Amino acid sequence: MIEAPEDRLGGNEVTNHGSELATWENLCMSLRFSDVWHHEGFARERDSLLFTRSGRRIGGTNLSHIDRMYISDMLGDRGGSIGIMAGTCMSDHFLVVLVLAVGDRCFSQSLRIPQSVQIDESLAERVEEIWKLSQDSLGREPSVLQRASCISVPFSVESAAHTDSRDRA
Repeated sequence: MIEAPEDRLGGNEVTNHGSELATWENLCMSLRFSDVWHHEGFARERDSLLFTRSGRRIGGTNLSHIDRMYISDMLGDRGGSIGIMAGTCMSDHFLVVLVLAVGDRCFSQSLRIPQSVQIDESLAERVEEIWKLSQDSLGREPSVLQRASCISVPFSVESAAHTDSRDRA
């Protein structure tokens, strides 16, 4: 989603301001999600890349943060880290990487990468329902969002009964 004129430096002259941005913000508020960059418990790692949140110019280079990671307040309280992966081997731009800590807040400062994330099975259905309601209010077909693309988690998803053996110590 393009949020500022600087975000379209790749040649895309079409912005998503307007109904799409309003729908997205309403969806995030309904789910009680917010951009992880604003959560205090996350270390910000940049892999030696110049980077700004606001998209200001540094040394003649226009820097911006157009990719977002949204999490709930519950996950935000656990802490972790967010960073930018140097290189374009997986995509045509630098990837934003989110690491969620496991355990209590005091333990999460170690920023250990979790082996799994516990996730509510009904979350995908809830996101789909809120999206459909948002699209209905805009007078659009609600089938724009496919369930398969609704939620992606970059590591294994396990049931709530799973306990990581390293967390027992």
